[in-house]
Amino acid sequence: MSSHVSPPLQALLELFEAELEKVKFPSVDGDALQQAAEKVDEAAAEVARAEEALEAARVQRSEADEALLGLAQRALAYAKVYAEDQPDLAAKLDALALPRSPRKPRIEAKPDGETAATPPRRRRRTAEPTANALLFDGDVAGAVTRVE
Repeated sequence: MSSHVSPPLQALLELFEAELEKVKFPSVDGDALQQAAEKVDEAAAEVARAEEALEAARVQRSEADEALLGLAQRALAYAKVYAEDQPDLAAKLDALALPRSPRKPRIEAKPDGETAATPPRRRRRTAEPTANALLFDGDVAGAVTRVE
């Protein structure tokens, strides 16, 4: 059976393989339907191969973009040092705003062996020091107020 054919079409194919096996209509019979379903499977396999190639090309493009960005950031840094005594060139270089390098997601292994990208963890802010913490740090005057 074809795995890329919708269930209603699958049911019709099954009928033409069983109860309607010997029935033939003009240019339509079980064999014609089966050949058409095989073409659907072949086209679906071609789509899957093309999607894999597209994904590989996207990864390659992303890596090339990242390499160019890294090189461009270094070039800009060197050029800024070079242009320190040339105000016109320094102004042009300062006007350039290169994007930052994107953070790569961490790759974690799933129990079934697959991998999944997870976003980087966010850093937590540290809490403001409390009055007790300030007391123990020796800053008593600023931390304690008397309420009457």
